[in-house]
Amino acid sequence: GDDGGKTLDRDTSGVLLGGDALLSRWRVGVTGGYSRSNIKPRDRASSVVSANYHLGLYAGTQRGALAFRTGLAQSWHDLDVRRTIAMPGLNERARADYRADALQAFGEIAYGLDARGARLEPFANLAHVRLKFDGFSETGDAAALTAKNSNADVTFTTLGLRGEQTFDLGQTRAALHGTVGWRRAFGDTSPQSIHALSEGDAFTITGAPISRDSAVLEGGLALSLTTATTMSLGYAGQVSNGAQDHVFTARFSLKF
Repeated sequence: GDDGGKTLDRDTSGVLLGGDALLSRWRVGVTGGYSRSNIKPRDRASSVVSANYHLGLYAGTQRGALAFRTGLAQSWHDLDVRRTIAMPGLNERARADYRADALQAFGEIAYGLDARGARLEPFANLAHVRLKFDGFSETGDAAALTAKNSNADVTFTTLGLRGEQTFDLGQTRAALHGTVGWRRAFGDTSPQSIHALSEGDAFTITGAPISRDSAVLEGGLALSLTTATTMSLGYAGQVSNGAQDHVFTARFSLKF
């Protein structure tokens, strides 16, 4: 990611389990899991380690070529934030442990098209995200910070086109997929929180702004190793004026 020229390196690993069933003409499912993220600015002596717990519900139905999808997901984050303050006359380390949670809801409508063996799907997606951060008090001396509870609500609309092409790669069935789209953000796109030093008045910090207009790019390759196992490699990117986010993933899926 890029925040005003500040580059962040983010590594995440985890496991997700889920199951679904066909109820009438709807496929309904539940998923849950755990992940761990390590975030570190390249040019600052600070780091964030986040233990993340996830729970989600989803449903979808197909009426001819028209598809409807919806979902609700809750994530809980245990954050361990550390930073080093180094300046003339001051050299100390500060640390804070606190919690945050994110609630996400989305709805989508899509229309499937067949094009010379490939599957194309124009879609419109509406999503809402609510973020809540607990207040915290850093350990440390003069430069230690305290922060009040904060929250943010952001709504996203995405218009785009998905495509998928399946083919045989030797003895393995493969699927190549991609997405291009335009995303618009509304609401608290410039998150703010109130902080104070151990000795001093409170002040407001404005976080990295969420771009109001972004290009969305996704792509990947999935290999069906057996009828129950799939290995996939993927990329997801979001690019706008002044900000970029690039994510590369490797996944192993087992159905049972």
